[in-house]
Amino acid sequence: MMRAFGYEKPLVAGEYNAPWPNLYPEATAAMQQALAAAFAAGAGGPTGQGADAGQQTPEQAAIASLYERMASLPPQLQMFMRGCPQELEDKRHRINCREIVMCNLLALSAGVRRTLCWNLAPEVPGYENPLSVMDLLFGKFALLDYRGGELGGRNPSAEAFALLADQLAGVERVTRLEAPARPNLFVFEVGRTRRGPLLVAWEQRDSFHGEDEPPVAFHWPWPAATATAVDAMGQAQPVEVADGRVALPVSLTPVFIATG
Repeated sequence: MMRAFGYEKPLVAGEYNAPWPNLYPEATAAMQQALAAAFAAGAGGPTGQGADAGQQTPEQAAIASLYERMASLPPQLQMFMRGCPQELEDKRHRINCREIVMCNLLALSAGVRRTLCWNLAPEVPGYENPLSVMDLLFGKFALLDYRGGELGGRNPSAEAFALLADQLAGVERVTRLEAPARPNLFVFEVGRTRRGPLLVAWEQRDSFHGEDEPPVAFHWPWPAATATAVDAMGQAQPVEVADGRVALPVSLTPVFIATG
């Protein structure tokens, strides 16, 4: 649009992160049902805690009702709730790590020059408000947390962010490469100052269930004699180079492929 009007300025993505409940219809439906019931029941009643310490706002009552029946809720919503089963907590962390890498590669390949991951950390140590809709939607986005009153505990998303920043250091351009025969395959070529070639690849799948599917074979032209591969979780991946092509399995977890 800027070019069409004869000018061009740098593009900045001032806020990104994922996942959040609205990406999942099952989670959205459960939230909407609880909120609708609470606001219908609370119509005309107290709207704040100040009038009566025992009173809840409709928002708080809705979230409280969700926590009361958390075990029966869709897992796509449970994973955003405080105190959810550890397996769902771990799954949300894995999705978060993938999304941080995906968001940046997609943005940079579209011409965005700067991105800002929201958010860095809670504003103050020890603050909790689990009965807030905002906490349910965004409360687990923090890259860092407090340990003993000091900011420094790194969540898995922070590790993924640090890995991404290291891999993209010196980046000059990011180009999405076409794979017409495999529309679900996302491949990006990263040009970096005074560094060797870098490819980033993943297969687009359902973000919640997709990790249960087996990886698929990936082959791509490769200009070097050797290669290494590490995924968004920091796990090394097996990779082979032969006849000018690199080969390795890929899944919905982005993998960084660089010279060995």
